[in-house]
Amino acid sequence: MKKLLLVLFGLIPFPALSQQTDQNLDSLQQLLAQKQAANDRLGEAQALYGIGNHYYNKQEDKTALDFVQKALKILPEGNPALEGKFLFRKGLLLNFIGEDIAQCLPLFDSAYSLLKPTNDPAILAPFFQSYASILIQNLQYQKGLDIALEAERICLAHPEVSSPDRLLNLYAIMLSAGLQTGDLQACLEFARKGIEVGKKSTNYELLADLHYNNALVFYNLGYAKETEEGYLKALELNKKAGVSAGVIRVATALGQHYSSHGQPVLGLRYIREARKAAVESKDFYLAAISDLMESEHWYAQKDYPQALVAIDACLRYFEDQKDPRFIQGSYQQKALVLKELGQLDAAVEWAQKELEQARQANSLNFLLPPYQLLAEIEKSRGNYKEALAYQEQYGLYKDSIYHKDLKGKLAEERIKQNIESANEAREKAALLHESCSKPDFPYPV
Repeated sequence: MKKLLLVLFGLIPFPALSQQTDQNLDSLQQLLAQKQAANDRLGEAQALYGIGNHYYNKQEDKTALDFVQKALKILPEGNPALEGKFLFRKGLLLNFIGEDIAQCLPLFDSAYSLLKPTNDPAILAPFFQSYASILIQNLQYQKGLDIALEAERICLAHPEVSSPDRLLNLYAIMLSAGLQTGDLQACLEFARKGIEVGKKSTNYELLADLHYNNALVFYNLGYAKETEEGYLKALELNKKAGVSAGVIRVATALGQHYSSHGQPVLGLRYIREARKAAVESKDFYLAAISDLMESEHWYAQKDYPQALVAIDACLRYFEDQKDPRFIQGSYQQKALVLKELGQLDAAVEWAQKELEQARQANSLNFLLPPYQLLAEIEKSRGNYKEALAYQEQYGLYKDSIYHKDLKGKLAEERIKQNIESANEAREKAALLHESCSKPDFPYPV
């Protein structure tokens, strides 16, 4: 799980708050013995954490957690920065070994309460960045965005603790969160800032994340050409960086894009390319996502038996691996396929599972599809009372989203007008280029 968190959400490691480095294990154990002999509780706690850090870097998470907990237990009072650092590491390790995020978030929150009063930019910039990344990964989108904005303010006010790569990472995180909260206007501003910062960076992985998330903004705005261009740029950058997870993710997105825009053969090619790469890199979570995309492909082609095979492969991963991360829409997809196959009782069960996941995610947008599907299925089964109840819930949540996002919709229209104006300018420049006698006449791309 650590690998996925680092790659997909750009988690920049939270640095040591003391001068303790990752020494070799023998040296750390000798230091621990010296501190114990001197009855130096603070030094002993730091040495225990150092040993834990040694195992953390080797990804031996359970052993690392044991040492971090020992360090916390003996840490003397009056060391809030160290306590915050230790609590944050404990939360990370619990998350990595698969504990429920509900157990981890209070630790991160406590770390935040302890570290923020230090007002030390060198501590807070990387901590806020890592904290925001974790929150967003675990569906705490608005809170994660707020923390990321705090990190941005610190980085801009204190260039000595920042760098182009740190800001690139932050803007990718902010784009991801902004997409989930539906603030597309803010997302375009994050992308603009990121692209500007990216001119000073050769970190292809972070640039790929930025272009990928920016493509998702265009996708949500309904701009197919800009979406495709963003995905292709992200794929190119991920290949330059040699980031297999990024290549898999973007290839999957391209597959979905082409499948839904009248190019099913090309779409399926990218989806299967993504799945092959995922299996080769032993990233079976991303392989499961590819299976979901393939199921959606076959569903669009009305090949429901093939769609069922693909979605079952996706869900089998979670049954076998007990991975706590949920792919939103996977239960919904199985319910849709079963409905088309006439297996209505089973379809209801899977749609209700999707509904429960949507409630846990606390997202109005995730609630709409399962409510609508349940209304349709119950109507098909002749259960008109149940169908009406689901339809009423669907209408209630749809109205809530409409009233909540009315201003956002108006802003979205303004964004579209701006994009269309830019596209018109680009087309005019292209025409000017074609009519110009000089073949190398520069024009905007």
